[in-house]
Amino acid sequence: MSHGIKNRDKVVIVGDRGWHDLGVKVDSISISELKEHFPYSYEKAQMFTSDGVEVENFKAVITTDDRGTCGIVGDGYEIIDVNDMIDLASDLVVSHGTGKIVSAGSLHNREDFFIDIGLDKEFRNGDDVCRPFIGITNNCCGVRHFMAGAHSDRMVCSNTLNLMLREVKNSPRALKIRHTKGAWNRLAEAKRILGVTLASFDSADNEMQQMVACAMTQTEIVGYYDSIMPIISLPIRLASENTEQYEAKIDTIERSNRKSAKIRAEWNMTFEEELKRLGQEPNLWLAMNSVTKWVQHSNQVKGVSTSPLMRGWSNRFATGFKLTNEAHDMALSVLQA
Repeated sequence: MSHGIKNRDKVVIVGDRGWHDLGVKVDSISISELKEHFPYSYEKAQMFTSDGVEVENFKAVITTDDRGTCGIVGDGYEIIDVNDMIDLASDLVVSHGTGKIVSAGSLHNREDFFIDIGLDKEFRNGDDVCRPFIGITNNCCGVRHFMAGAHSDRMVCSNTLNLMLREVKNSPRALKIRHTKGAWNRLAEAKRILGVTLASFDSADNEMQQMVACAMTQTEIVGYYDSIMPIISLPIRLASENTEQYEAKIDTIERSNRKSAKIRAEWNMTFEEELKRLGQEPNLWLAMNSVTKWVQHSNQVKGVSTSPLMRGWSNRFATGFKLTNEAHDMALSVLQA
């Protein structure tokens, strides 16, 4: 099944059913309720052949409530349990009142387990609001690491879970633990590492407010756009170039400039729209937002596709990701100048 929910699985979600309407809708998910929804642990169990011979070097991973098998692992495999994940969620944010569990569940006959936490933080500029999440996920059979970290889209289906995994995998502020002997030591570090992630949200919010307060003239805005996507000056002809070579070079530059000018016009249009909508003076955050909003919502992927899914992948892992980071880096350089 594409959604991953099989006979032994269960997903609980706040606000809507999600997961192709197979999730269990609830009003809230407390730590005690989460343990009631998933009242089991993982254990390693000895395996035997059909004629009673013990299988060496391998163990079955089972759940304690139904003794059902989730998969097979080697002797050296270290289990990270469901309750370890729940306790981490509680210690990290829930018990401090800084976040709430918005969804949790098992997938693929309990082989995978995840918890999604919505943080009581937001980045706000006028009506523009971004609310971050912390995702915790584990595969009990070692198919992939235990992973936890910040992500930007609430997990409501298998696709958004996969997006979370990709975001966390590429993040320097995420936690990835192999199921080996040192797993417990790494798990003990989880709260510290993810605590850095939570602190970074406060830092990012402060950074955004500084950008809002950084007024910009039209010339400065053009200069900011130039730092990201410059309009290239036409070169003079070199003595070593013949007419055909020079004209080909000029044609290439002019085509590139026309494309850049069109994109920059779209940035400027977004800038003016947001300026009017938010009722602010021209500022650095609006300039950066005009670029990143175009990347994340309007940019064609590979020059041809406007598919939201393909754009989403590009924004997180490919060209869109690089351009968004460049816009942010250039904005920081203006802020720190």
